[in-house]
Amino acid sequence: MNDEIKDQIARLAELPDDALGVLEDRLVTEAEAAAEVVDADTLQQIADDVQAVRGERARRARAAAEVRARVDDLMKSIRPAPSVDDTREPEPRPEPAAVAPPAGAPEDDDPFELAARRQLVHGAKWGFRIHLGVYAAVQLLLFTIWATTSHGGGVLPWFLYPLLGWGIGVVAHYLVVRSWIARGRPQR
Repeated sequence: MNDEIKDQIARLAELPDDALGVLEDRLVTEAEAAAEVVDADTLQQIADDVQAVRGERARRARAAAEVRARVDDLMKSIRPAPSVDDTREPEPRPEPAAVAPPAGAPEDDDPFELAARRQLVHGAKWGFRIHLGVYAAVQLLLFTIWATTSHGGGVLPWFLYPLLGWGIGVVAHYLVVRSWIARGRPQR
């Protein structure tokens, strides 16, 4: 018997199911080919190896059946079967309060779509808050630098240039986020 087959037999538990089938076929083929040439001890070893492979396949099949049975039991405990003697009709569930979608929002009630929209709007709000916070911190830093340094008399404060330029961007960001919130979703 070659070393590759011996190595595979030593690692039976690690082999995938299809490899077990291939190994079993190879062992049977080797046993048939060597039946005339090999002594009885070698044939017995090959037969034992075939049995080991078959045993591993049977163990895996039993384990899979046990897992399926546990899953079935779990599903039964989650959703008990309706009782046979219960012939009355189920009580109607109250309808959830209808919330009108924002103007321009699509009409579908897909909960995943609604959650995705909420997440996008939430992210947009946080993005604006972060932008506004960074803007305020940098402008405060620039004002502090201007106030603590000497500047020529009568010169327009230089910190106003980034304050106004960046301020336009912050206002534009606010308007975009506000329109997203009004529509309930970003524009694509």
